[in-house]
Amino acid sequence: KDKKIDTSCIKVLDAACGSGSFLIKAFDVFDEYQKGKADYSQKTLGHDSTTYSTKEKIIKQNIFGIDLDRKAVEIAQLNLLLKIAEKGHRLPLLQENIRCGNSLLKGLNEQGMLKSCSFDVVIGNPPYLDSEEMVRSQPKQRKVYKDMYSVADGNWDIFCLFIQRGLELVKDGGFFGMIVPNKLLSADYAIETRKFIQNYKIIAIRDYSRIPVFKASVYPIVIIIKKE
Repeated sequence: KDKKIDTSCIKVLDAACGSGSFLIKAFDVFDEYQKGKADYSQKTLGHDSTTYSTKEKIIKQNIFGIDLDRKAVEIAQLNLLLKIAEKGHRLPLLQENIRCGNSLLKGLNEQGMLKSCSFDVVIGNPPYLDSEEMVRSQPKQRKVYKDMYSVADGNWDIFCLFIQRGLELVKDGGFFGMIVPNKLLSADYAIETRKFIQNYKIIAIRDYSRIPVFKASVYPIVIIIKKE
């Protein structure tokens, strides 16, 4: 609501963005804020600031994503570009903002886009993949992850790693929000993850376990944390 907030420096990341659903919603939030500023500007200054260039700046300055699936990344780029497409305007390239890669592999990312404490907000719906399935399908990666992440304890699920990684990527004072299985709150394998998030300020835990959010038999919650 504050018309003096400079949103140009607010960076939002989805570290497992898929086709970009969460990033599209993030864009809409920035866009609505800018429209509010434009309405205020029209009333007080007599001019309109809602332009194509404003929308382009939102995508280039505020929205970031990464995913393992190259096709999903391409769809995410396209979905975001469709939000700003206007006749007579050349669409920007989003390869720097929406990338194909593995956000969990810290050593490969610390010199690139995914530097620690580099985002104001981290959001998303990370993959859910239990330890037994990883032993069968990704044994080498599982060992690498276990060596990297303190929350990789017992028969951990990969969403636990995304919680730790997401909070590492959020700036001090920034916000983290993810939809994850409600096992976060009770499973033995999530004990270390629960300890990890208790280092920060838990703003809310919302229970959607009775709502069929996903086709799979997952009972989701949304957890919002401020990094302080």
